[in-house]
This record gives sequence, C-alpha cells and structure tokens, in this order.
Amino acid sequence: MLNRTYSFVADCLGNNAIGQGEGPLVFKSNTDERWYMFIDEYGGRGYVPFTTTDLNTRQWSPVSSYTMPGRPRHGTVLPITQAEYDRLLQHWG
Repeated sequence: MLNRTYSFVADCLGNNAIGQGEGPLVFKSNTDERWYMFIDEYGGRGYVPFTTTDLNTRQWSPVSSYTMPGRPRHGTVLPITQAEYDRLLQHWG
C-alpha cells in the first residue's frame, strides 16, 4: 500500500539554477564544515553541485565554478582513507 502521508522539508531546491532535477546526493566535505548536494539535471548538464554550511536552514547555493566527470548518474560519494586513495591513484592513475 502506498503511504501518502508526507510533508515537504523544502520546496524548489535549485530553483532557477537548474531546469529539472532528480537523484539528489548529499555528503559532507572532508576539509570544511560544509555540505554538498549534487542534483542530476536530466536532459541538461548532468550533476550540478550546490552547497550549504547549515543543513537546518534548508538553503542551498549553486557552486559557481566546478568540474565534474562526464555524465555520472545517481551516484554516491564514499569517504576513503588516505591509504585507500593512494592505492586507487597508484592503480588507476
């Protein structure tokens, strides 16, 4: 049975920054007290990043300058150790 008892936490995240979006991905920065959210702008640029320093405000700002890998979809970000990073870099360059 479909449960239809929900409420919006926030409306129109990314409004005016993307045309249409789906598959949001939220993760904490490794270096700053900051959170990032990637939204897949399907039919457009692919993932578009947003940022906030306070999740409670529900206010996300588009990241003005960024470079993303080509066409990722509905991915995830996993924290890894420096040793894991070094091994990946050694293997994959």
